[in-house]
Amino acid sequence: AAHLFEVTELPAAPTTGPPQTVVSPANDAEGLRQGRLKKFFSASWDAWTQRLTDCAAIPFTLLQIPQIIQNVGNLRHGNPQALANLPWMGYSTGILGNMLLLSYFVSMKEKSAARVQAIGVITSALVVGQIFLAGFMPPAAFWTVVPAIVGGLALNFLNMLDKLPAKVWN
Repeated sequence: AAHLFEVTELPAAPTTGPPQTVVSPANDAEGLRQGRLKKFFSASWDAWTQRLTDCAAIPFTLLQIPQIIQNVGNLRHGNPQALANLPWMGYSTGILGNMLLLSYFVSMKEKSAARVQAIGVITSALVVGQIFLAGFMPPAAFWTVVPAIVGGLALNFLNMLDKLPAKVWN
C-alpha cells in the first residue's frame, strides 16, 4: 500500500522529436496579449506606483477645472465680484507648496509625481491670474508671484530634462 504523499516516478514517454505546435495568427495574437497582460500585472512596485501616480493626474486636473471655467464665465459676463471670496494668498501659498514638492520630485527623477505637482502649479496659477483680472489681488503681489511661477517651472523642467547644470540646481 502506497502512502498518501508518496510520489512515484512514471517512465518517460518515447519521443520522436520536438513537439510540433501549430501557430495561427489568432493563437499568436492571443499569446502576445496574454504575455503583455502577465507583464503588466506582474510589474514591480515602482512601476505600479508610477502608473497610479500617472492616473492621479486626471483627478487633480479635474479638481480645478470647474473653478477655472466658472471664473471665466463670471469674468466674461461682467461679474468679477463673484471672485471676491477666492483667497489669492491661499492660492499663492498653495503654488509655493506645489513648487517645493515639484522640485523635490524632479531632483528624485520621479516624473509622474512631478507631473502632478506641475499640474497643481499651473491650475492654481490660472486661478491666481483670474483673481488678479477681477481686481482682487494687488498688482505688486501678482507681478511678484508670476516670475516665481514661470522661473520655478522653467528650472524644474530643464532639470528634469538634464539640461540644467548641477551647479545651478544644487
